[in-house]
Amino acid sequence: MTDHEWGDIPSTRDLQAKSGLLALKSMVKAPGCPLEGLHTIHTSLGHDIFRLQIPKFSTVIVASPENAKRLLVTDAVSFTTRMETDPVTKLFGDGLLVLDDHRHAEVKSLLMQATPESKLEYFLQETERSLDRTIQSWIRSQTINVNSAVRKYAWETLENVYFNHQLSEEEKRTYFPLLMQAVHYIGPGWWLLSGKSSLPKSLLRLRHHLETLAQQAVKAPSAPVKAIDFLSQSLTDAYGESFVTDQLMTLLIAGHDTVTSLLAWSIALLAKFPEWQKRIRKEICNEMGDSLANVRTANQLQFIDQFIKEVLRLYPPIHSGIRTKRCPRTQESTQSLQERVMLSYYLLHRHENYWERPLEFDPMRWHEHFRPTPYTYLPFGAGRRFCPGATFAKLQVKWMLARLLQQASIQANRHIPRQKMRAALEPQRFVVEVFPI
Repeated sequence: MTDHEWGDIPSTRDLQAKSGLLALKSMVKAPGCPLEGLHTIHTSLGHDIFRLQIPKFSTVIVASPENAKRLLVTDAVSFTTRMETDPVTKLFGDGLLVLDDHRHAEVKSLLMQATPESKLEYFLQETERSLDRTIQSWIRSQTINVNSAVRKYAWETLENVYFNHQLSEEEKRTYFPLLMQAVHYIGPGWWLLSGKSSLPKSLLRLRHHLETLAQQAVKAPSAPVKAIDFLSQSLTDAYGESFVTDQLMTLLIAGHDTVTSLLAWSIALLAKFPEWQKRIRKEICNEMGDSLANVRTANQLQFIDQFIKEVLRLYPPIHSGIRTKRCPRTQESTQSLQERVMLSYYLLHRHENYWERPLEFDPMRWHEHFRPTPYTYLPFGAGRRFCPGATFAKLQVKWMLARLLQQASIQANRHIPRQKMRAALEPQRFVVEVFPI
C-alpha cells in the first residue's frame, strides 16, 4: 500500500516528542493497552488515516466511516484478509476467517442456513441446565476469576450449540489449556516484528478433537441438524475432511473468544455501574415475574439491549480488521507488496466527531430513535465479512446476563479493568464477588 492511494497521510514519525510520550504513557497507565496508545496518536495527529511506523513494522491505520465502507463494502474485493505468515492463517488454514475466494461465500451461506436466529434460540434454550449450573457454581464460589469462568462457559455452550457435543469433565481438563494456547498464539506478539511464527504441535490435539466430531457428524447427523452437520455433510466430498476441520477450528476459537470478550466486559461494567444491575433486574421482573428469563425474552429486553450495545461500542471484541491490498504478481517480493491496512473499529467507536461524550459509558444513548452515523459502529464488521456469529454472541450474552441478574448480584472494586489486546479485546484478569439475591 502506498501513500498516494490515501493521499498525503501523516506518520507516527511526524509526532512531536511530547505527543509520543503521551502515547507511551496511555499504553501504561490504566486502563491502557496498545489501543489506548493508538487513540492518543490518532488524536495528536488529527487525521483519520495515518501510518503507524516502528522498527521493522509499518501499517496504515484507518478510522473514518467513508474508508471503512470502502474496505468492507465498495472496494472489498480489492483487499485480502489472508497473510500466509500470520499465526491466524497457520491455525485456521482455509477457515472462513482467512478465506478470500469463492469458498468464502459458500461456507458462510451454509453456516447462516444452519444458524438462523430461531434455531439459535432453540439450541441455546436446550443448554438451560448447564447455564444455571454455571451460575450456581459462581454463587457457591462467591468469588470468581471472570476471564477464566466466562471462557469456560462460552466454550462449553459453543460446543453444544454448533457441534452437538457435551464436553466431559476429562475433555474440559484436557482441552482448556490448548484452547488458551490457541488464543495466545493468534494474538499480537513478536511475530509482528519478526514476520515468523510456528504453530505449536500441541494444538494438533485440539484439531484431532474437531476431526473426530466432524467424522461423527457425517456418519450420524444430529436431529435437529446443527452447524457441524451442515458443514461436514456439504463440504467433505467437495473439499475434504481437512477443510471441514479448518471451519470448525475457526468457529471454535473465534466464536468462543468473541463471546468471552463481550461477556467479560459486560460483567466488569455491571460491577462498575450497579444501578444498571438494578435497572435490568427490575425490567426482567416486570416482564417475567418470578419466572427465569428465556432466550427470546432476554433478547427483547430494552435495557439489556442498550447495555450490550454500549459495551460493544467501547470494547468491541474484534477491535480491528486487518487487510492487505491485492497486487498483481510481479518479479518483486509478494510480501513487500502486501503492506497491512488496519481498520480500527476501536477508534471509530470512540471518534469525537461522531459520538457525544465518546469515552463515557452511557447505555442510555441507545434510545429508540438513536441511529449512529453509518460505518461508525461496526462491532461485528460489515459487508461480505460481517461476522456470521454475531447473532449467537448477542443472544448468548443477553440470556446469560438476564439469568445471572435474576439469581445473583455482582460486586467488585469500582475500577474498570485494564484492557488486554489479544485476538479479541479482553479485560485483564479481574475478580468479582457473586451473591445470591
